[in-house]
Amino acid sequence: MNSLPSNRVIIFTFIVIIVYSIIDFCIKGKNLFFQLNYNWDEVKKIQVIKNIKIDSLSYNFLRINNENVNKLIELSVNNSFSIDDKYYFRCVSIRKTDKYINFHGLYWINTIPTEFNQSSKLTILELPIIQKGKRTVCMIGDSQLNWLEGKYTRKNIFKKSRNIKFVGNYKDVFGFPYQAEILNNTKTLLDNITKVPNSDTYVLFIGAHESARYNIEDNLNKIIFFLLSKRSNLILIVPPNYTNSNLLKKEEVIKRVYLEYKGHPKVKIIDLSEILDSPDLFLMNDGIHLNLFGHQILTSYLIDALK
Repeated sequence: MNSLPSNRVIIFTFIVIIVYSIIDFCIKGKNLFFQLNYNWDEVKKIQVIKNIKIDSLSYNFLRINNENVNKLIELSVNNSFSIDDKYYFRCVSIRKTDKYINFHGLYWINTIPTEFNQSSKLTILELPIIQKGKRTVCMIGDSQLNWLEGKYTRKNIFKKSRNIKFVGNYKDVFGFPYQAEILNNTKTLLDNITKVPNSDTYVLFIGAHESARYNIEDNLNKIIFFLLSKRSNLILIVPPNYTNSNLLKKEEVIKRVYLEYKGHPKVKIIDLSEILDSPDLFLMNDGIHLNLFGHQILTSYLIDALK
């Protein structure tokens, strides 16, 4: 008796494996290869700068010679860039000097250059990220949401919650829109609150750059009142217990204001001062910003709150 499977069974099994592999890649591929999340069919060239000289580069830094770059050219972190139409990148900040243009906090979208020409071409691009979610989320705040480990927040939420769509007037290093500025505080946010776009849900995380000169309590109440007047949901993040002497007790003022909205049908509160009970484990050396572990915990709470 022949115990081997028939050719028909072997072919069928092979087809099933191929189909499963394709489906599995479609599901997981965009998380494993993040460049697949960009709409490459809708890339728009804004400006091409020829004959640039690359001085140095690494996985998170690029320096080009400033001699052939027109002083009037506006370089914005909201845009993407390419070198010789081959290496695509985004960055956290851009700093110009008389001699160089420095791109800091780089994210190489496809691959990092292993070699480059002495005379290259820098292209300023609009490269949209694909967001198919219907429920909009606007993250409002300061450097906690866009600096160091905070820059990964939206990307990590996006991987787990594809049903949401981030909105805002700025774009982070991966291209997700948001509404945070590095030195933002309650005063500057209140002064510019009407510029915040409409959204189904707002996430407010602020407090890293407050001053005794600001009426934090009054500012926050006005900000929250404005956001709730849009009939949107609101997630309020109580800052961690700061260990930096310049901000000691500021989180207590913010927490006191937020707890006044506890029980409001449109408000959820994530209290990092209670959740992160050992600041030394979850804060960076500055005693203010969340470290990798702090942001991982915050992200998990945000994913739950956004469900």
